[in-house]
Amino acid sequence: MGTVVSRAVGKVNQYITQQYISSQFSVSDKWIECPACCRTFDFPKILPCYHSVCLRCLHVKEETINCPLCKMLHKVPPAGLELLPDNRFLNDLIEHSSARKLMESSRECGVCSGNTAHKSIKSRQGKKPNVFCTNCRRALCSDCEDVHKSIPITRTHVLISVQEYRTSILKESPLTKSSSIMCHRHPNKILKLYCRDCDYPICDTCVDKDHTGPNHTREKVGDARARKEAEINLRIKGATNLKTRLDGIMKDLNEESESLEMKVEEVTAQINSRANSLQAECKQLIKDIKKDESSLFREISLNFGKRGDAISKSKAGLCEGMGKLTKCIDAAEMLQQDGQGAGFLYMVKQVIQEFKETIGKDYSATAIKDFRFVQNDTNVSQSITADTLGRLVIY
Repeated sequence: MGTVVSRAVGKVNQYITQQYISSQFSVSDKWIECPACCRTFDFPKILPCYHSVCLRCLHVKEETINCPLCKMLHKVPPAGLELLPDNRFLNDLIEHSSARKLMESSRECGVCSGNTAHKSIKSRQGKKPNVFCTNCRRALCSDCEDVHKSIPITRTHVLISVQEYRTSILKESPLTKSSSIMCHRHPNKILKLYCRDCDYPICDTCVDKDHTGPNHTREKVGDARARKEAEINLRIKGATNLKTRLDGIMKDLNEESESLEMKVEEVTAQINSRANSLQAECKQLIKDIKKDESSLFREISLNFGKRGDAISKSKAGLCEGMGKLTKCIDAAEMLQQDGQGAGFLYMVKQVIQEFKETIGKDYSATAIKDFRFVQNDTNVSQSITADTLGRLVIY
């Protein structure tokens, strides 16, 4: 378990160091925030799975602990959770951040205000601190200092003045201190060497116990740093080149996007113009059709009006002739029945004359010619189809 944890220390510290450098020594609250409770780390411990978690966030169940992040199960050390290695680098970052914030503004007591020294939230009841407890990592006002000294569990804690705390923490950055980090397995030994095969820093005692033989290539921390720095420079160069290329691609995409937007507006205007033109043509076509329709109706009315008058006149002549013929027939029959001698001869002459006049009259009727509607072969539905407007040509 010690080997795995040592590797975790190296990887976690390496990651935090890179993040710390990138911000120019301005610690982000996210870097010193426990991923389990989302509060500032309180005694951060490193698990075998490489995750750092507050001691208060670890819960023992059947002699195992469950990592709140990856859910991996780990055995509890025989002496308890306190034996898990501290992430000293995180502790240094927390203290450095706390001291910086204490220096930036007038802070309140971290006990009576309910806030730790590094918090930026002020309480109405908090007093100005004058000492700092290096064990609890909290700033204390004079009243809380007296209570701190009187409670047995905190009586032996080391208290220093706030000014001394600020000066001692801020006089060197955690990155400078990291060059002389003590071994978590051998607290009295400085991490002077680096095992390239195990990929983490080690001390002289670690070499004798776990890092001997051909499978463990060792080098000085300074040499390892130079080698890693060269690797980082190569990665920075590659990332910079990639970023430049991506910037070019982004520029091209932005230009293409602007061009595409302009093209969309242009094509949309063309489609609207074509649609409006066809709609205007359709309206004119409908207007012309209605005009043609009215003309045909007027022609029907004109022709049938004239022929209707002729028929009425013919019918009136026929009625008049039929009436005269009826009268002549009745008069002739009456004369045959009642006429005598010279009287008959005298009257028959007149009846015959009326027959001649009535029968000799022209009774021919006006002929009505046949008619029909002959439609043109124009098919509007064939000339106006789904693609009448046009079509898109995509290159």
